[in-house]
Amino acid sequence: MKCSNFLCNTAVEPSGKPIYPMIRKNRNTGRRQPDSRKLAAVMFADIEGYTLGFQRNEAAAIRQVEDHRNDLEAMAQKHQGEIIQFYGDGSVTIFNSILDAIRCATELQQLSTMHRIPLRIGIHIGDLVVKDGDIYGDAVNLTSRIQTLGIPGSILISKKVVDELASHPEFQYIHLGDFTFKNVRQKLEIYALTTEGLAVPEPLPDVEGSTHIRRRFIVWGGMILLFGTASFIALDLFNQAGKSLGLERIIIPPFKDFTSDTSFAAIGDIASSYITNALNKKAAANFISYESMLRYTNVNLASISQNPALARRMGAERMIKGHYTLTGINKDSLLMWSHIEDLRKAAQSAIPLPDVRCLASDPMSCMEVLIDNLAGYWKSEGIHLFRKPNGKALAAYTQAQNLWADPGKNYQAMAYLREAIRQDPKFIDAYFLLMDALNNDGAYHQEADTITLVRSIFNDLTPREENYLRYYEADLNGRNAEAFQYFLTEHERDPHDLFLTTTGMVMALEYINDPAMVLLLYRYLNPESLDVNACTYCHTTLNMAMQAYASLDSLDQARHLAERLGPYVKRAAQFTRLIGVYLLLNDTLMIDQTIQKAVREGSRWDDEQYYCLITARLAKVHLRQGIAEKYARRALSLFGERSNRTKARCHVLVDELDQARKIYLEEIRMNPENRVLLAELGVIYARESNVLKADEILTWLSETRTGYDYGLTYYYQGRIKAHLGDHDTAFRLLHMALDEGIKFQAATTFQEDPDLMILAGDERFQKLLLLNRYVK
Repeated sequence: MKCSNFLCNTAVEPSGKPIYPMIRKNRNTGRRQPDSRKLAAVMFADIEGYTLGFQRNEAAAIRQVEDHRNDLEAMAQKHQGEIIQFYGDGSVTIFNSILDAIRCATELQQLSTMHRIPLRIGIHIGDLVVKDGDIYGDAVNLTSRIQTLGIPGSILISKKVVDELASHPEFQYIHLGDFTFKNVRQKLEIYALTTEGLAVPEPLPDVEGSTHIRRRFIVWGGMILLFGTASFIALDLFNQAGKSLGLERIIIPPFKDFTSDTSFAAIGDIASSYITNALNKKAAANFISYESMLRYTNVNLASISQNPALARRMGAERMIKGHYTLTGINKDSLLMWSHIEDLRKAAQSAIPLPDVRCLASDPMSCMEVLIDNLAGYWKSEGIHLFRKPNGKALAAYTQAQNLWADPGKNYQAMAYLREAIRQDPKFIDAYFLLMDALNNDGAYHQEADTITLVRSIFNDLTPREENYLRYYEADLNGRNAEAFQYFLTEHERDPHDLFLTTTGMVMALEYINDPAMVLLLYRYLNPESLDVNACTYCHTTLNMAMQAYASLDSLDQARHLAERLGPYVKRAAQFTRLIGVYLLLNDTLMIDQTIQKAVREGSRWDDEQYYCLITARLAKVHLRQGIAEKYARRALSLFGERSNRTKARCHVLVDELDQARKIYLEEIRMNPENRVLLAELGVIYARESNVLKADEILTWLSETRTGYDYGLTYYYQGRIKAHLGDHDTAFRLLHMALDEGIKFQAATTFQEDPDLMILAGDERFQKLLLLNRYVK
């Protein structure tokens, strides 16, 4: 039996064995039509969120699909794959070699990351039956289901694939779990490839859940007995309940029936038993089991909902009250709604949980969603979240946080955050963190779209959530001082939180240039307790404090932190700050050691030249002219005949403007739209008194200014005007740059920019540095 569409219903032979038909492959591939049974590796790729993206921006979604098709065609050709079908936002490709399939998938994900395509890939091995150019077999359908377990950027593989990779240690993978799929008798072991650059989902429980009992009403009474008997045998339930994790006890009485249909009467007891037992396995919480309730009291268990005193006598401190009814035009849907009550309070305060709907014939689906919602709620207890998510959303959110400290994994973090939002569209914390990730990535228009989306979805923002959203709006629009004020309002709620306080320290330096505020925030923490070896955030915390001490001339404290951080630094910004401290201490030996460590950690051919340039720039602004000359010359000697922008800037630092100009002109010839290169060339022309050329660059900068510029254009122009001798205009432009959101960056802007030292003796420059400070 054939099917004209890959997404059609499954056909079943008289034997009961399902067939998973597939439509004819793409005829444009020019490949011969197969005509026999074959064992093949199947790769199924799918673009996450295509339908929603199409609804929001049809043109962008179509471009995304075209990019995916182009990438796939190139990779399939490279790795001997045969594209069987494109279907809207996805594709199916088969390979004769599993190694070809793996390599194709890995390179395809790399291209998808570059093109910002949120692609999920699944790979499986199985028999394909080919007849008259059409392909049949369950391998394709299973592969499709495997990829649905993934997240954008991931490649999931079956146990069959893992077995084939046993003799290829270059491929690494982790076990995600055993999963049950419809129409498949045995569970499948699913793994995720962990190759560098790939996203890896957190191990999850069986998501399709066909092992859960899903029957019609006539067998539900037997299910209650089944749950009760198994649990009595396994546990001394009530006596052990209070020992689990030392946490508060929670009770779930039978759900209240509002259906007026006696065939649904058993669901309330099933929900109590099933959800309780599942949560005791999943959540870090202590639920009093259904069987314990049966053992403890002779009264109708439903009465517990109406009698909190009875629940308290059973040891419960919280109670989940659930209800259900039939809904829909034909009363064929089941609606479950519930809330959490704190029994320790005289007036019970109810925390509502999201409503759940499912087919009336499949009430276990509703229970599964409730289990996930409640698991997320209790797993997130103690975590500073605005709203409690379900379990799958929390898992994805946690993965994003784990990736957060590594700038190279920002795209993976965004993929997890989008997955968290997909799993729980009302999880506002995921939207907030996604805004941060988009901002870090320079995707300001997408951040603006996300803010608009939050405004449209959430019409019930709490004052705290409103404050947070206003922070993002102010930050996106370059209102740095205002954004910092909104941040302080949030920080006051938990000033000892490491993540929050570290964020504030970064903002205090970059947004308002206030080292005293950095140290004020720093004192909320216990500095000696920060584990620099294990805690990534602690690196940033101590780096900010070190720079603040150095800025305030507290050099002993700065040296202490530098010595503590030295063995652990790995990133360019951290090395830059260390160099700045050792420069103020006139310790060139430690500067050299820091540069050599940075070179060992780096990967570019000119890393040593770059850090010599950083040292020379910082020496220039701190009036260590001899040190500036030494390191600039050292960098130039390392370059030899090769050149780039770093070499040009070294020539500028030693006043070799002619050599610098020639390099800049060559770099601009290769990158004519690079605003940074043009702006720095403009400073050279101004220093050479070439007013005509400098004015041409000033005009070009104005004409090419785009949205979300954050004052960079005005800053570039201010530097040029300063060297043209027009200091009044220079200060006006620099004020405009601050108004539009330019930040104070280490070794880059304002007091750490050698090109602005021509203004340093003017009292207006010092006022400029204090302009955004919280306390002036």
